[in-house]
Amino acid sequence: MLDKLKENPTVKDLESEKKIKIRVYNPGQYKTRGVERFARQLFASKFGSKSPNIAFNIEKQEKDKILLKLKEGKNYFYITKEAVLPALRTYSQVRKMNITNEEEVAIIDIKSVPEEFLRLSGLLPIERVTEAAQDIKSAYQMLASNLLLVRRVQLSSPQLYWLAFYSENKVISNAVLLNVQTFDSAITKLLTLYFNSVIALLQLLSFVVETRGTWVDLHGDQVWSHLHVPEFDGLRSEIMAKAQTIFGEVGKVDAKPLFSRLKEHDPFQRSIDELALEMLELDDWKSRLNEIYDAVTKELEAMHKILETSRKPPRKSVIELEREEERETDLTKWFG
Repeated sequence: MLDKLKENPTVKDLESEKKIKIRVYNPGQYKTRGVERFARQLFASKFGSKSPNIAFNIEKQEKDKILLKLKEGKNYFYITKEAVLPALRTYSQVRKMNITNEEEVAIIDIKSVPEEFLRLSGLLPIERVTEAAQDIKSAYQMLASNLLLVRRVQLSSPQLYWLAFYSENKVISNAVLLNVQTFDSAITKLLTLYFNSVIALLQLLSFVVETRGTWVDLHGDQVWSHLHVPEFDGLRSEIMAKAQTIFGEVGKVDAKPLFSRLKEHDPFQRSIDELALEMLELDDWKSRLNEIYDAVTKELEAMHKILETSRKPPRKSVIELEREEERETDLTKWFG
């Protein structure tokens, strides 16, 4: 499969042709420094809220306002939508590929947050928090995009549903995800579908920077940029139309985790993968998708075993155990 893809352009080629631009935003480091903690805390959480950096959870989103809750405690407050920007803090537990109007938010107007809530969240001094908010606002203006890619991820996680997310609203993310600005809107949804295909994952596994088993770094320049993609300029109109139809069918579905879809040969995933093969003009590989699913699943299971092993405390050597016994004997002798 990988050999067949060699003649296709890469993501790096798309960047060279100025069709896309991949950027990463480290909160608090776009225009300033020293406000990183505050900037991270200004990203309110709707999905996967275990991070210690979270100050506010999104409880409810209404037409003109959002109900936020302190992560610690039972205090709530409303904030207007003018005081926030669309954001996505994490891939974890985000079940829909199309997150349009279901994004998280980043707070950019500190005055709209009651002072008591700032104090309880440790968002002080206000001057520094205001700088952090301005950093997010500046980054949004220059980096926000309609397409996001995972960057720091556990590929076997039951909380991972997609490798790429789409929104009709421009979204800013943090260093866990990459912002992909597309300058040809016709290919944005096509790229989202393709990046979520097993064909893309198969390539990612060739380039990933392993940190610990299935915990990997999918850097933009070191990993994603090497992926071979379809010749979008030459795609037939019927394939373009089919892609729009499939995106409409799968984009807003609460999907199963990615690992489960591959392991179970899920027909939902297959519809994306068959489209990806058609875009690549590799229709003859459709009959071999089950082989690809099995191969990728085995690779992820092997990587997951490495992860589980790394979590276990190392076994002590015989010499270490003997020394511990000697120390215990000495302590017993002296102190009874």
